[in-house]
Amino acid sequence: MVEQVHHPAFPLPANPDAPIWRYLTRSKFEWMVNEGRLFMPSAAHLGDPLEGTQPPGDSNYWESLVDHAASEAQRRTIEHNRQLISRFAAAFRTRYYVSCWHLNDALNPAMWKLYADDSESVAIRTTPTKLRSALSAYVDIGMVRYIDYAVDRLPTLNMLEYITHKSTLFEHEQELRAVAMHPVVEGLDQQHFRTNHFEAENKPTFRVFAPPIHFAAIVDSVFVHPKAPAPFFDEVHSLCEKHSLPAPMRAAW
Repeated sequence: MVEQVHHPAFPLPANPDAPIWRYLTRSKFEWMVNEGRLFMPSAAHLGDPLEGTQPPGDSNYWESLVDHAASEAQRRTIEHNRQLISRFAAAFRTRYYVSCWHLNDALNPAMWKLYADDSESVAIRTTPTKLRSALSAYVDIGMVRYIDYAVDRLPTLNMLEYITHKSTLFEHEQELRAVAMHPVVEGLDQQHFRTNHFEAENKPTFRVFAPPIHFAAIVDSVFVHPKAPAPFFDEVHSLCEKHSLPAPMRAAW
């Protein structure tokens, strides 16, 4: 087994056993439970055009270094480094595979409406510790940090900072995310990644990492939308029973 090494670009929550939530439409919940896999699309398909990109604040910093270079040789070196990092940022955006979770002590109706705005939907609850235990060692998890993309810089040059920062416009999400990339070291991890990496048949540019997970071991609670029709509640109950998940409860707010 590969030892888990915590990456500094993924700060852990103050309480690693605090509740985290996923809000799922009917189709996503059914797929997840029946397949026993965590769906992790690439950052390029998460819906936020800034996701995984270089903040303008970072670009402005490099431009300032170029403008104030002490010599032509230094200017060329800085410009080369700036372009190299920019190319890396663009290339890596399609290589980050992400699962997003909401950190909160209780159900959040606003987040539910945002990510599963349908009465036939479900919220599942686990903890960062349990999610970490269910994932391979090469998958990192940690809290997203929020910055003003117009002026703020990323804290280091590590490329993983690009996928662990978002605009302050999304600060309400209180997001913890799991991020996978193709392991660079040959061996078991690379084979595991390749086995669980898929492309859509009708859209080859849509790629997803979907590692198998024993959800019965990590899901603490299942909540059905408060306005869910009775037949849907019964279907969720049957699915949970079939896959040894906790019996669903009807959310209330």
